[in-house]
Amino acid sequence: MFTDGQAYAATQVLKQVITSGTGTAAGYGCPAAGKTGTANNLDNAWFVGYTPRMSTAVWVGYPQGNIPMADGFGGTLAAPIWHDFMQEASGSYCGDFPQPTDPFQGTAFFGKFSVTGGAGVGTNTGTAASGTTTQTGTTGSGGISPTSPTAPNTPAQTPTRTGTGQGAGPPPAGQGNAPVGTGGTGVKKSH
Repeated sequence: MFTDGQAYAATQVLKQVITSGTGTAAGYGCPAAGKTGTANNLDNAWFVGYTPRMSTAVWVGYPQGNIPMADGFGGTLAAPIWHDFMQEASGSYCGDFPQPTDPFQGTAFFGKFSVTGGAGVGTNTGTAASGTTTQTGTTGSGGISPTSPTAPNTPAQTPTRTGTGQGAGPPPAGQGNAPVGTGGTGVKKSH
């Protein structure tokens, strides 16, 4: 079971899906949180969202089987349906999520797939004009090493993230998981 602080923290992240992420078409002017979903072959699209009073899921696909759909993304096909339903179903209620009584206090993760938290994290180089960014950081030495998943306190590893995309240039310092540009692709390499 999650504390109200943990649930609130997760909700704050999922609100961003609607305000500025893949589910902006779900936004209907009231506080809400959610997640889009798209199958690999664009044959299933969904949006699951919630408000302080209601949770609703929308699936778009063919009941006969996995048949690819044109523009079959959750944010494109399912989120607008969720929007229309919630606009009617919520009535006049437009309240925000309540503040937690027990705020979440997280700790940094330094495990096998950690890309943040160690020395040098957020160090990035790149040129905004070309939209190419390379980031290099070091995972914490107090956690689990990428080369030894069970041995704590192993030497720090240096992951490298590279990607090309259009637009924004390098992400802000300290945000090693930030997307590279818009519409870009990225490859994570561990050395």
